[in-house]
Amino acid sequence: MAKLSVITSMYNRSTEVLSAIDNLFFPSLLNNGNSGTEVIIIDDCSPLENETKAIVEKYLPDLKRRFGNVDFIRNASNLGFAKSFNKGLILAGGEKSVVVNDDLYFPQNSLAGLAATLDEPEGYLIAGPITNASSSWSYQYCKQAPQLESYALAEIEKLERFARWLLMVMKGRRMTTDNLCGFCFAADAVFLKKIGGFNERYGYYGFFEDTDLVQRIARECGEKKIAVNLEVFIGHGGVKGTSRTMLQQPLKMACALLVNGFKYANDWGYGKLLKRIIYGNWSQLTGKGTISELLPKKIDL
Repeated sequence: MAKLSVITSMYNRSTEVLSAIDNLFFPSLLNNGNSGTEVIIIDDCSPLENETKAIVEKYLPDLKRRFGNVDFIRNASNLGFAKSFNKGLILAGGEKSVVVNDDLYFPQNSLAGLAATLDEPEGYLIAGPITNASSSWSYQYCKQAPQLESYALAEIEKLERFARWLLMVMKGRRMTTDNLCGFCFAADAVFLKKIGGFNERYGYYGFFEDTDLVQRIARECGEKKIAVNLEVFIGHGGVKGTSRTMLQQPLKMACALLVNGFKYANDWGYGKLLKRIIYGNWSQLTGKGTISELLPKKIDL
């Protein structure tokens, strides 16, 4: 049995997203490979089917050499964020699952470090990292974290240097919360399956299903079981740190924010919805209420 399952679902209709996958996602994933980890890659019926397949197949031999098991699956139809990731969670055989977007950069040892949070005495059930994307809408956003200007190796090394620095200055520091962003998190696989994974009512494009998941965990077990590992950094998005995946269809993204927002409000109350939106936009603009406040205003790496 694998100790860890890394699960991603791709929906590619933009060459910009494919570029992030090719330059960031797969190369950095390989640098985190080990025989105790399996990787499940789901193509959620991407319009750029051939291009997606070509990139996955480009890395597949190396992935199979580095990891204990690698599965590449293409959905016959577009299932959407919640259903596609739930499919991956069902297929996963690891003791822990790490759910990841496909436009991420994983510094060395970041996946193992994030997953190890679940082994700590506090008994965390789910844990998320620090990131450089303001769209995380949570405490996890670090305003001082570097943004990529390009995919040049010198630029990517900025992310690695920041990750090493953060590990040094935040060693052992955690915080508990009732809000984690679903771009990347590690969770106890048995527990995640027990609560049914993502709520598929939020399957339209991808908004609030992660917020709903964390709310359900907090309700069942308390927010002390939900952690942000302040020493683990994972880059989100491509150039400029903005999620490439979400921006592929701006109109659909806006509609999903509205539709799923109302679903979330119906489930958890309009007060919580307003709190998330107001806090999210405020933290994006200022860095207030995020890990940014714990770090020097300027970091020279």
